[in-house]
Amino acid sequence: MRTITLTTDWKSNSHYQAIFKGKIITECPSVNIVDLCHDIDAFNISQAAFMIEQSYSYFPAQTIHVISVDIHNNKFDRFICARFKDQYFIGYDNGILNLIIKNEDCEFVEITKYNKKEYAASFPELEVFSFAVSSLCKTDKIYSLGKPVELVNRLLPIRPIMQEDRINGHVVNIDRYGNLLTNISKELFESYNAEYGFKIHLQSNNHIIEVISYDYNNHYEGEIIAVFNSSKMLELAMVKSNLSEALALYQNSDVVVTFNRL
Repeated sequence: MRTITLTTDWKSNSHYQAIFKGKIITECPSVNIVDLCHDIDAFNISQAAFMIEQSYSYFPAQTIHVISVDIHNNKFDRFICARFKDQYFIGYDNGILNLIIKNEDCEFVEITKYNKKEYAASFPELEVFSFAVSSLCKTDKIYSLGKPVELVNRLLPIRPIMQEDRINGHVVNIDRYGNLLTNISKELFESYNAEYGFKIHLQSNNHIIEVISYDYNNHYEGEIIAVFNSSKMLELAMVKSNLSEALALYQNSDVVVTFNRL
């Protein structure tokens, strides 16, 4: 059974997802459709890319990931399918695929062989993406969708800036609990001789964390802590509270780690 994931900014109560799923199931009755997320903030390509990047490796080979975010800001007006690590990613040439794949070896195809007569500019996914999903389910051949291309719009992910005694990072996502997920990896953090001491600065020097916790247990309610999450990225939280709201920290807010010197 082929797995299809959907990541959109349609919202969970939208009729768009019901229509799209109905068409997919009609054309491919045996697929398993997984709603990765329909509550991406409107037009937020970075948030959608983060969601998919964190989760796609947990899906089986030949999974098809459908991405519909910021579709009407697509100045290149191209529908793209990428084959990467034995999985497929269907989206727009608006930069999101590059944020997920990060310039690694990959095949890109422009989706052109859909039924132009059924195309609706207000909901292009219904024809274009459903055609791509159906074709891949039946043939597993990416070139059945169109011609090989290179991406035109390549957005670069925001990477931490490394200095001799500090890492200047950013918040890349905020989960439903208000926890801050950063772009600082455990590997990068541990490369800085953290055993001599460090400080994680939030809102400049107003809030400082000096230890990495193993988990959320054994902390008092309202305590601000730092952990490395299941993806081995630095995550900041306020126990049983919403850190984002409490400190007015949002996506792209600065997170600075300074390391003590000998």
